[in-house]
Amino acid sequence: MIMSNSGIPSQKFSEIVRVDTRWIEFDYVSWKIDTIWRKAAQVSLGVQRYMDESQQERVVKDYFNLISQQRELKDTINTIYADPTIANPELMAAPYLAEQRVVQQDLKHVGYLFEAIMQSQVSYTTSTSKLAYLQQPIPPVK
Repeated sequence: MIMSNSGIPSQKFSEIVRVDTRWIEFDYVSWKIDTIWRKAAQVSLGVQRYMDESQQERVVKDYFNLISQQRELKDTINTIYADPTIANPELMAAPYLAEQRVVQQDLKHVGYLFEAIMQSQVSYTTSTSKLAYLQQPIPPVK
């Protein structure tokens, strides 16, 4: 039995391009599930509550250093690809792309802890500054 598509292929430019870019499209559902899972783990553990001020400060500084590193790598990679004198930009950018992947993974791990620390600090500051009702910021800090 021969199987074939009975539909006419779309001639719309967006659909033609989508055939080639489908593999790099953003997977919102998986991202959302992963984020919810990580947030639930973070809230249940509440690691930031067991960290002293110097440890929290270190996490925040590390996070901002990683952000800075990521921006510098992005600029370097963009410069390499924009330079017409570079014959093989993929080869030239490869080490920077590898380093960028490492930085993005580090950001993913540190980011959740950074977010929790910032939430707790904002909540503490608003409650001690009489900006909160019954020790809870309104609207809630999330």
